[in-house]
Amino acid sequence: MTIATAPSTGPRFIELIRVSTSAQADRDTPEDQRAALKRLRLARPGMLVETIEFAVSGAKATADRPDIRRLAQLADEVGFDEVRVRHLDRLTRHADPDEQEAVFGIIRRAHAVIVEADGSITDPRTMTGRILAIVRAEGAAEERRKIVERTVAGKRRAAQEGRLIIGFPPYGRRFDKMHGWTLDPERAEVYRSIFEMCLAGMSLREIAEVLNAKGIPSPLGRGDRRWLKRTVAHLIHSPGAVGRYTTYGATTQLEPIVDQVTQRRAIAQLTLNNKLSGPRPKVFTLLRKLASCGECGRASTQRCRVAETGAGSGSTSARAGAGGGSRASLSRTWTRDSWPR
Repeated sequence: MTIATAPSTGPRFIELIRVSTSAQADRDTPEDQRAALKRLRLARPGMLVETIEFAVSGAKATADRPDIRRLAQLADEVGFDEVRVRHLDRLTRHADPDEQEAVFGIIRRAHAVIVEADGSITDPRTMTGRILAIVRAEGAAEERRKIVERTVAGKRRAAQEGRLIIGFPPYGRRFDKMHGWTLDPERAEVYRSIFEMCLAGMSLREIAEVLNAKGIPSPLGRGDRRWLKRTVAHLIHSPGAVGRYTTYGATTQLEPIVDQVTQRRAIAQLTLNNKLSGPRPKVFTLLRKLASCGECGRASTQRCRVAETGAGSGSTSARAGAGGGSRASLSRTWTRDSWPR
């Protein structure tokens, strides 16, 4: 976001630059818009009030777009004569006419016009300008719908061809356009060891502890991400273990890391482990159905953890005000010495 400091003659203008995603911003795709608006500055001198630049979809509602919120703030507090964009679709690609009108209404409130990089001017204060702006915005929304349709169709076609569509390959595998799908030898070996430990009777927690102790990166492999029970369970149950990769409704058969018999035995072992561990321990709650909140009358409970930690905590859910409304959670902590009698 750039703010002008030197005064100049001519109209006061806002430059609005928008790309749909942060990935586009990282690749500096807004540079084409910057260059086009710079040429417009030379051809149409004036005073730059501010350059608004955000990575946000033009199909979002006005309330969810920081660039349009900033434009509205400038319209109310500073004022301007022109909003300059490379193309009008940088302002909005929303399919809802009310959302389109909300954007053009901000510009109309500032008594300003829209100037595109090719020099064309749209005045939303006039009936002709408003109709032209809405028609072009509808065209931009329709173009976006077609882009989405083509994108989804392309991804489905790629999925049917067995290619990786987006994100990371399943654990234990690699993908590149030249060689297609291959096994990651190191991770595939870790994957097999997980099944071996499971079939040896180790619990999910024990398997995760072994992997963490060896310093093996988790599937995410970023920061201090550690192996968790649910991570191990997910890999054991995953169809990718036996070579099935499904995306966009298409299933591709890959080289299996373990066979189906091994996976079924591992899943059966997990089920057996759960049965042997028995039911979850009961958490005793004192005062249940006996005590109530003096403020709202709702039930008050006390979870007993004194035996473990020397302290417990009581809670109730109170409704603010006699007439209802939002609920607030009230809590209190007790120790052995201050246990309620």
